[in-house]
Amino acid sequence: MTSNNNYLDRNVYFYRLLKILLQKFSASELKKLKESKNPLNEINQKVKPSKTNGFDVNWKIIKENSEIETFLPLAISLLLYKDWVKERTKKYLENHKFPQFLRIEDKLSLNYDNFLLTQPYSYRVLARLMSSNGKSILFQTDNFWEEILAEKEELFKKDNLKEKLIKAKVDGLPLISLIIDESVNQSLKSMAGDSYHERVKEIFSKLLNLKLISEKKSDSKNKGVEYDFIFSYQEKKIGISVKRTLRERYKQNWEDTKNLEVDIMFLITLGIDLNKEKSQIILQRQGWYVIVASEMYEKQDYFKQNPKVFASNQVIGKFLDKVFELEEKKLK
Repeated sequence: MTSNNNYLDRNVYFYRLLKILLQKFSASELKKLKESKNPLNEINQKVKPSKTNGFDVNWKIIKENSEIETFLPLAISLLLYKDWVKERTKKYLENHKFPQFLRIEDKLSLNYDNFLLTQPYSYRVLARLMSSNGKSILFQTDNFWEEILAEKEELFKKDNLKEKLIKAKVDGLPLISLIIDESVNQSLKSMAGDSYHERVKEIFSKLLNLKLISEKKSDSKNKGVEYDFIFSYQEKKIGISVKRTLRERYKQNWEDTKNLEVDIMFLITLGIDLNKEKSQIILQRQGWYVIVASEMYEKQDYFKQNPKVFASNQVIGKFLDKVFELEEKKLK
C-alpha cells in the first residue's frame, strides 16, 4: 500500500486512519475500542462489506497495511486526546468573561455579532495551543497552563503515547491538531448563522401579542418562498426570512405578500452586503420590509431614507403596530 520507509506516506496513512475512525465512531465507542483486547476485530465486525459505501471501501484498504495493529491503538488514543482538548477548552472558555459583550442589548447589532464570534475563535486558538504544546503569555496570569501541562503529561504517560508514536515513526500531535482545526473550522461556518437565527427568534418572541406558528417551511401558495419563522399577530401572519449575509441569495423569489400566505414579510440581515440596488429589488415588492444591524442603518443613508427599512434596535415594544400602520397607508 505505502512504503513503510517513507515518512510522509506513513503520516498520510495514519491521518486517513484517524479520519475514518472519527467518521464512524463516537467518543464513547472509541473508549470501548480502547479497552478492547482486539479492536481490529471489533471494527471488522461492525463494518458490513459493501462496494459502494465509502467507509467500507476505505477501511478495506486501510486495514491491509501490515502495521495496522500498531497504528490502530495509537489512533484511538489520539482521538480520545482530541476529545480531552475539546472538553478542557470548553471549560476554560466557560469561565472566561466578556464584560463588554454582556452589556450589549441589541442582539442583532454588528457589535453583538462580532463579540459572539470571539468565543469560537478563542476556541480555535486555545485548542491549537493545547494540542501542539504551545505556550502563551496569556496563561502566565493564571494556573490554567500549568494544569493543562500536568494533565497532558499524565494522559500521555498513561499509555506511553509519546514513545509509541516516535517508535511508529508518526508525528501524532500535528496530525490530531489538523483534525481539531478542521472540526473547529466547520463549527465556525455553521455557528454564526445558527446563532443569528436563534437571536431573531428570541427578539421577536418578546414582542407583544406575537405567537410563533412554525419554523423552516415553504409558503403554502408559493413553494419558491421559504420562511425561517411564521408568527401570528392580531389575526395577521408575519413571515420572516433570516439571512445573516445575503451573497447571491438576494435573487430569490421576492413575491408580493398578496400572493403569499403571510400578510407581512421581513428580511432580517446584518446589512453588510445589502447595497442600495439589492434593497430596492426586495422592497419594491408589496408587504416586504427589511431589518438591518443598527450600525449599518446609521451608516447608510439609503437605509434611513427608506421607511420600509428598520434598524435592529427599533425591534422593541410596539414595533409591529408601526409596521402595520405603514402597510395600511401604502394600501390606501
